[in-house]
Amino acid sequence: MKPSRYLRRLAAAFLICLCGMLLAACVWAPPVLPAASQTPVSSPAGTPSPTPSPSPAPYIAVFGSRASKAFENGISAAAKTGKYTVTFESGTLEQLSSYQPAGRCAAIVLLQGQENSLPETSFPIYVFAAEGQQIPKEIPHLIYTGAYTPKIALSLAVGYPPHETPVRLIGLFTGTESLAYPVWREAAESGRVFAKAEFFLTQPAPEVTPEPKKDSPSPTPIPALDTRLLELFSGFYPGMIDGIFAETGELAVAAASALASLGRDDIEVFAASTSANAQILLSPLLVACVGVDFEEAGGLCYSAASALLEGKTIDPVVVQPQTFSYAPVS
Repeated sequence: MKPSRYLRRLAAAFLICLCGMLLAACVWAPPVLPAASQTPVSSPAGTPSPTPSPSPAPYIAVFGSRASKAFENGISAAAKTGKYTVTFESGTLEQLSSYQPAGRCAAIVLLQGQENSLPETSFPIYVFAAEGQQIPKEIPHLIYTGAYTPKIALSLAVGYPPHETPVRLIGLFTGTESLAYPVWREAAESGRVFAKAEFFLTQPAPEVTPEPKKDSPSPTPIPALDTRLLELFSGFYPGMIDGIFAETGELAVAAASALASLGRDDIEVFAASTSANAQILLSPLLVACVGVDFEEAGGLCYSAASALLEGKTIDPVVVQPQTFSYAPVS
């Protein structure tokens, strides 16, 4: 073989190999590896804000109601269908002056005795003057006017069957200065009442002497009310007395209790007041009482206090006496 032909063949083979290598380099690519999964990094959580405490619900605080269960019953009954809850607090004016409400509130105040000096408060109050106490016009209030109550109650005693005029009665009074005593004396002087006895809760004070006595004895303490009534009633045997006229509910309730202790069922008690829960303590002995309807007054006070909580203006209200008579349960 000639050298030139050999060289040409060798060059051709070299070119073919070179082309094959170049072609393989163009086709080959490095293997694709799966991408590494990345774990998401959570951003740091912020500090949660505290949940705000709910504001206390508005409510009505009641002062002085311990003196009348009927008054509390009236408020409680109204609260069952009303918007606001009720709390019954102890005490009256002293506790009211230092009371710290647990939120927004209004107060109901049942005045007792001669109380009429009301303390200043940071919350609205509604006053029930159950004994006709004088309340300033700017203070919302409910007032009871019972000027004719003794006449009504005494007329019930006189007209109660089978009483005949003059009716034999025992009169129970707080003192000779009470509103009921002149009504009693007028009935006795006119012949409608035969006054068998007169009882006074407070004994008259002794007259002041110009020169005090030396070594004057200590005043004799007044016995308990029930003891005095038992002694009084024991002096009258059955058939001597038709009834008992009591100025106050306290005297009427005590009289009925004394009669029950003596086993007497021939005498009825008539009260010119509904105090001391006489309204809800009627019985075959305590047959009638005339005075303020404490249950109705409780409902009226609740409605008025609710209106004060809502920012409304309340005008003074006057309530008249009501008559309550014992009705046997059939």
